[in-house]
Amino acid sequence: MSMSSENAAAVVQSPVRPAWFGELSFSGGYVRMWTGVGDIVTLGRTFLGGGDLIGIGAIEEAEGVTARNLSLSLSGVPATLIATVLGENYRLRSAKLWRGLMNADFTAPLADPDLRWAGRMNTCKIERTGTSAMIEINCESRLADLRRAATRRASHEEQQARFPGDLFFEYASALAEAPIYFGTRSRAGEPGYS
Repeated sequence: MSMSSENAAAVVQSPVRPAWFGELSFSGGYVRMWTGVGDIVTLGRTFLGGGDLIGIGAIEEAEGVTARNLSLSLSGVPATLIATVLGENYRLRSAKLWRGLMNADFTAPLADPDLRWAGRMNTCKIERTGTSAMIEINCESRLADLRRAATRRASHEEQQARFPGDLFFEYASALAEAPIYFGTRSRAGEPGYS
């Protein structure tokens, strides 16, 4: 992904410091953190400072249409919050990562950060170390959907599960065995016709 013109102009300033901004969508709300200390408001959102407690895996780039995964981790999480994390619905929910340039004293971004990766959370691994724990969330690119088998069916039951009260597929199963005549009238009952 390319750098915005605002960030490209900020690079020539001296000195600048890079920072990462992450956003994870859980069923209980968003978790937004950045790799510095203190709260930062950018992109119309407030990001909490995680500093060195935040780990970001390598962002791989490749030619062509290829699904690339990303690993995000947070260490030093109190063990008392593990049950809360395990109780959250996170699978296939949104995950985003931006890269921004901060001013020399690391207190404000020079421009809006650039989106570097977007996908969805897939699996969560928790490692306990005494009274704290490390949470690692593996995220997958939305291109991974191309490898996933479609599980939705064009049936009345599936339509009711997704859109209760919608009767579009109510008679779909009856049509599967119905005789359909194209260009002629039905001559059912005559010899040679059914």
